[in-house]
Amino acid sequence: MIYYEFPPGQRVRVPPFRVRVAPASADAALGPMAPYDGTLTYSNGSHQGTALFTIQVTHPGRFTVQTPEPNGLPAGGDLAFGDSFAGALVASIVGGVLLVLAGLAGLIVIFVIRLVKTNRARSPASAPPAASGWSPPVA
Repeated sequence: MIYYEFPPGQRVRVPPFRVRVAPASADAALGPMAPYDGTLTYSNGSHQGTALFTIQVTHPGRFTVQTPEPNGLPAGGDLAFGDSFAGALVASIVGGVLLVLAGLAGLIVIFVIRLVKTNRARSPASAPPAASGWSPPVA
């Protein structure tokens, strides 16, 4: 991923611009680069940014990054490179929601068990059968 980072607290509209990433060592290799499809923004302390491009590094190595002059980027910002965190973010949110739902289901089960036990304790206990008054003859 290629991100554009800018100082926190600013609202920045990044104009369209070109960037070229090329292998700078013999072992480095890249897949295709494409504009990021969607919106991914982040704010983390002293960093705030938005995703611009996706690019796949197919073999690690050294790379050069070039932007034509003038690059058209707003002043005070930088390009940043890293993994996409969108998948991990979604997985964390879904995991959290599932844990909350499991907790609620557990609370409901406990509530139902207590309700049933309380109702059984309040219902009249079944008494042993009453003696009929008859007894067998004694020999």
